[in-house]
Formats: sequence, structure tokens, C-alpha cells
Amino acid sequence: MIDGAPALAHAVQVALTLGQHVPDAAPELIAAVLLHDVPDYIDPEKVGTEIVDRCGSETLVALWLIHGEHMAMQLHRENADEAARRLAQLRPDIAAALAADKVVSISYVLRGASQAANLRAYWADRRAFLLSVPYFRAFLAATAERLPEGLADELGGLVREARRAVVLAAREPAHRPHPVHPAFTQP
Repeated sequence: MIDGAPALAHAVQVALTLGQHVPDAAPELIAAVLLHDVPDYIDPEKVGTEIVDRCGSETLVALWLIHGEHMAMQLHRENADEAARRLAQLRPDIAAALAADKVVSISYVLRGASQAANLRAYWADRRAFLLSVPYFRAFLAATAERLPEGLADELGGLVREARRAVVLAAREPAHRPHPVHPAFTQP
């Protein structure tokens, strides 16, 4: 499950989002986008063999470039400058695929927030997402000039909305204890 749906549904949504912004995307890139989460579920050795046999080596290269961005996300927590340098070196097609993935994922989380009965509790349960927002900003800053304008604008709007969520989540705890009346405290 990804974004509350089967992994394939998420991958298809990412491919559709990419297609809206990059209508002439290479078939190998679209295949890699459709397969981009497979390495999370299957032995990497098998992934390489199967993808090369069925989709070709260009699809495998694109898949590993897309999947490798997870390393930049981890690195960002330890060394933001080095992560930004790596992001700045992404091929434009790979940056667009990754931006489409972020658009789909961030949209899903923000849509959930808009439907939440208790917004503070919703964000309290999504700490990992909130901690990723600085990385989303860094990704956008490093890649925006190489993204199709509409895709960069869409991602930028979502990142700004996610930043507002971070501010909201930081204002007050999800549960505020009731004050104890002084008459009920022991001296």
C-alpha cells in the first residue's frame, strides 16, 4: 500500500502526472516510473534481471536513478549541502519523474488533512511526513529550473502548503492536558 491504495495505483497516478507535464516522456522512463517502488518489495538482484529481460537496460538505469533518490533524502538529514549537490545533478527526465511522485504523495497527505476530523491529531500521526518537508523544499530548489514549468509550479504550491502544515503542527500539541485546579493539588 502506498498513499492508501495498492502500490500499482500509486505508480499509475505518478505516470499519469508525469504524462500531463512531459507528454513525450520516453517509454523507458514511463516503465521505470511504473516500477519505481518495486525495489522496496523484491530482492534487488531479481529486480535487475527481470527488468533488463522484460523492459531493457534503459528502464533499469532510470529505475535505479529514481529509486536512488531515497539516498539523497537520507543524506539531507545529515548533510543538506551534499544532498542538494546530488539533486542538482539529476537528469531532467529523472527530476520530472521524482517531482511527479512527490506531487502524488504530497497531494494524498494534504487531501487527508483536509478531510481529517482532528487536524492536530492527523499531523501528530504523520511526523515522518512533516520531517520530510525541508527535503521537499530542497528537492524543489535543486530541480525547479530543469522541471517543466507547470510541474514545478504544482510541486511548489504543494510544498508551500506542506510548510504551512508544519507550522500548524508545531503550534500546539495534538492533546492539551486540562489544567488542575489549585484546590486539588497537594502542598
